Amino acid sequence: MLLKALIVDDEPTHIQGLVRYIKWQELGYDDPVTANPRFAGGTPCPSS
Repeated sequence: MLLKALIVDDEPTHIQGLVRYIKWQELGYDDPVTANPRFAGGTPCPSS
């Protein structure tokens, strides 16, 4: 059984880079599910 990953970021290029360049299955993960909180009705995290 592979681990599941959810990537949430409000910057599409960050999401694309994480999905495209990390070899998720080699690390024991299924391909990640992605979401952008701006379009998913979520609330972005406040800046640190």
